[in-house]
Amino acid sequence: IGSYGDGLGEFYGGAVDEARIYNRIFTAAEIRLLYDQSAPDKMDTGGTQAQGTGDLAAGLALYWPLDEGTGTNADDKGVGQSDGTLTNGPTWTTGQIGSAVDFDGANDYIAVADPASGILDFAPPSAGGPTAGDVWSISLWFNRDTATTDDTLIAKKNSQTTNTDDGYIVWIDDATDEINVRLDSSTDADETSVSSTTTYTSTGWHHLVVLLDGDHYEGLTGMNNCPHIIVDGFLVTDASTCLNYMHYVEDTSNALAFTVGAESDGGNPFDGKMDDVRIYNRIMMPDDLMALYRNTLTTSGIDT
Repeated sequence: IGSYGDGLGEFYGGAVDEARIYNRIFTAAEIRLLYDQSAPDKMDTGGTQAQGTGDLAAGLALYWPLDEGTGTNADDKGVGQSDGTLTNGPTWTTGQIGSAVDFDGANDYIAVADPASGILDFAPPSAGGPTAGDVWSISLWFNRDTATTDDTLIAKKNSQTTNTDDGYIVWIDDATDEINVRLDSSTDADETSVSSTTTYTSTGWHHLVVLLDGDHYEGLTGMNNCPHIIVDGFLVTDASTCLNYMHYVEDTSNALAFTVGAESDGGNPFDGKMDDVRIYNRIMMPDDLMALYRNTLTTSGIDT
């Protein structure tokens, strides 16, 4: 960079940054994404940028690091101050980063009552969006102990299938062992759902990101505005399972508790461990996703 291959002539006078070589062709949408995220908004893991400008602390509607290690509180380090309560006896254990919570698969979960601000509700683009806006990212680490039951990872909803039950839910299906995402609205009795191409039956930590957005990833993935599932930094969304595009779903807001490890009413509890739960009221760009995955590896620790 800056000269011929032999370094003997045609020297460049100026600055160079973010040099990349890809062994594939970019789509127009990818080119635009790369431009947008590498300009003044590029990744700053030092946390020096303001909210909404790209660092891992920006736009955190909820952040449960789950590093208390004792007691029944899950302190929220995000902007919503939505502290959770460990319910029915989940235990503290060694996590992917620091400590984590171990759920027994019988009745354990973490819950916080529905915030009056609406910060934990989601509305697809057609509904205009509640306080939190209408682009979202969900991030967490999970480690499944057994694979014999439906395992709810995160929910603000009382069921997996009823389209009159407003809300959203992410779970691992007991029959297919695939990750499933579903959003429902009773306003128009419409819904969207999608599954992963990959299965998760053995123990071991995995980093999960769910993207709920109808614009940024349309050209990049060919998925239009279906939810997107990313595990350990790789897109694993099965496009063939997309039930509806998100713009067909109206406001999913409800008065239910936000829960980790079970549905809002305690149904379909998770058997395993979870760590570092985050809800962003912004979309995570590709560099964000890799930074979040790498910066929350055991060797790196938390970096917001």
